[in-house]
Amino acid sequence: MRLKVGENKWASYFPQERPMKGRKLKVWAEHGGFLGEGLATERCKTGGGIFVAGMHFDSDYILHWIYDDETEDL
Repeated sequence: MRLKVGENKWASYFPQERPMKGRKLKVWAEHGGFLGEGLATERCKTGGGIFVAGMHFDSDYILHWIYDDETEDL
């Protein structure tokens, strides 16, 4: 289920939708708690992931995210 982050804005659903490597993100946990600002990453063993709150999350985790430059609409 997607997380509503603004009046007409829904966050993308990780791992089904993966952010572009190197882009800054705002990230929420599966239950909707805000984790903070993060970064889209790429790793050799686990592939694309998200680095936020000092941790790297791979496809074993469900996260909601938006690009940091999309926050003007919130």
